[in-house]
Amino acid sequence: MDETEQATTITDFDDLQELLEAPAPLKLGPGDRIPPTCTLGRYILEAALTPAIRRRLRAPGSLAVIIQAPTPAWVGPLREAAADLTRWTQVVARDGSDRTSHRPDKRNSWIVDALTVGGRALGIAAAPDRLLPSTLTATADIWITVRPPSPAVLRQAIKAATGTLPRQLPDGLGVGLDFPELCVAIRSSTSARSCIRRLQDAAVARNLADKSVATAAPISELHGYDAVMPWATGVIRDLQAWRRGEIPFDSIDSRVVLASEPGLGKTSFVRSLARSAQLPLVATSMSAWFTGGPGYLDSVLRQAEIAFAEAAALASTGLGGSLLLLDEVDAVPDRRGLEDRNRAFWTTVIQHLLTILDGSQRSTLDGVVIVGATNHGNRLDPALIRPGRLGRIIEIGRPDVATLARILRFHLGDDLKGEDLFPLAELGVGASGADAMAWVKRARHKARAEERDLVLADLLEEIAPRDARATEDLWRAAVHEACHAVVSHVTNDGVVRSISIVGQGRSGGQTVTMSRDVALSRAAAERRVMTALAGHVGETVICGQPTSGSSSDLAMATKILVDVHAAYGLGDTLLHRPTDNATSLLLMDPLLRQAVEDDLARLRATTTDLLTEHRPLIEELARLLVSERQIGARAFIRFVEEHLQGRRVRTDRDHPEATHG
Repeated sequence: MDETEQATTITDFDDLQELLEAPAPLKLGPGDRIPPTCTLGRYILEAALTPAIRRRLRAPGSLAVIIQAPTPAWVGPLREAAADLTRWTQVVARDGSDRTSHRPDKRNSWIVDALTVGGRALGIAAAPDRLLPSTLTATADIWITVRPPSPAVLRQAIKAATGTLPRQLPDGLGVGLDFPELCVAIRSSTSARSCIRRLQDAAVARNLADKSVATAAPISELHGYDAVMPWATGVIRDLQAWRRGEIPFDSIDSRVVLASEPGLGKTSFVRSLARSAQLPLVATSMSAWFTGGPGYLDSVLRQAEIAFAEAAALASTGLGGSLLLLDEVDAVPDRRGLEDRNRAFWTTVIQHLLTILDGSQRSTLDGVVIVGATNHGNRLDPALIRPGRLGRIIEIGRPDVATLARILRFHLGDDLKGEDLFPLAELGVGASGADAMAWVKRARHKARAEERDLVLADLLEEIAPRDARATEDLWRAAVHEACHAVVSHVTNDGVVRSISIVGQGRSGGQTVTMSRDVALSRAAAERRVMTALAGHVGETVICGQPTSGSSSDLAMATKILVDVHAAYGLGDTLLHRPTDNATSLLLMDPLLRQAVEDDLARLRATTTDLLTEHRPLIEELARLLVSERQIGARAFIRFVEEHLQGRRVRTDRDHPEATHG
């Protein structure tokens, strides 16, 4: 039909061919039951009409009305149901299937002609602002938002189809099912019980709500999410208050974007949140919007609407809300970087998404918690992360050592109970929670293949596979790290947490200690210097000569002594000087350089004497390190105590009189 043509029909059939091919109207006999195709549209429309709207529809005069359908599939049934409300001059019903004519700039003259002569115009669409004539959406006197079928509506439809009114419907029955699925499940001349069963089966087949939620861990058992946990616990608390009617939903901080590198568990966290908050989860993404249809603009927008409508349907059926995951949200580009040839397409997509998120009076998102997920938080359009839309971005970082140890323990369950996992976490620091889960899976697989229980060495092999260093190099690395550990222990400098000769990058091993001192005295600072020098000195004492592997240790020892003399007030002067660049300070101050050099020489001699005294312990510890590759805190303490106890026993046997003071 030409845009200037006068409209004389009461319905806008944008595709005449579709009308000609439509099936003949269903004819019912006196005793026939009424199928849901004839009742569902009328029942959900009646449920949406308030007494005030009914009175206004019955009153004479010009009127512009919009009916917002739950999904595009409901547009046709609602058009038929609306015919009984009043006599319409013009009806524009659009489901978005026609890219050419289902647009705001089409058929505006029809609306103008109808309203200016005192007529009544009706628009029906799931996305009125995008699909209906702009003249109608801008001047609507009544805007009716139709919700998906409630349990009461389904009971009516089942009674009409079967002749039996179900006493009670299971919670959430029909949630997420669109008009076609509901009609196929509610069949005439069958029993009400069979209709209910088919509705339940259809919901399972539809797989709307993510069933992985049932197997997700509660957020109380998660580790590595310190940044996002306060938000999540706040949402759970506020949802409970909203369900009790104590606060409105718009007072909940219900929208956020989770950003991290790949593999840090954003989607796993969302599933756990859904479980802990008792929310059904609907997961969607930009790629799903493209693959759910032909990929044209209207198809993409329609798929986006369907995703939000599904979440809204779940939230509006007495389940206490829903959770919508917008994965890959960075696939919606920042408009500031768009090329001219793509600008029109993406601008429309972004604007439509913003319209859905805006939360205006027409919104159906009450009760929907929305979480975006992205690997690139810096690529989001600023308009997306404003308050009221997706809110703010929360960055999820890689787990630290303590957190990684807790993640390993979680995935291990009852395996390796009582084992110290901190040394393994030290070796794997920088890995993600997904990496930790993969380590445990592969270690268990190896143990099962060999028909034995899981042992710590299995997990160690996954975290840090054996390197190809020569035996001499491994021994030197073991001596180096054993010296650090022994000096730290015997001088009471710190608590040894782990010792390892697993190569990481340019490092051939590492010893992790926790300092006992909060504020350093001169003696405590010198103990720390001795621990740092121990690797270099030990290579000299036991291996004959040091190597360049002590470079970072010497830098640490030098920096501590520069701080002692120039910043801490523990030397011969109270003058404070910044020591951020210790090298420059040493080059400019020969007196400071000489003082540091003298201290290094003195403490090196003391460390040499200490290592010479404890050489048997160091060599035994180094041999154990070559065999085990890593030693945890408890194992280290047990080893040292057993060695010292054995040494006392040997000494007593050599000198019996020593026991008789």
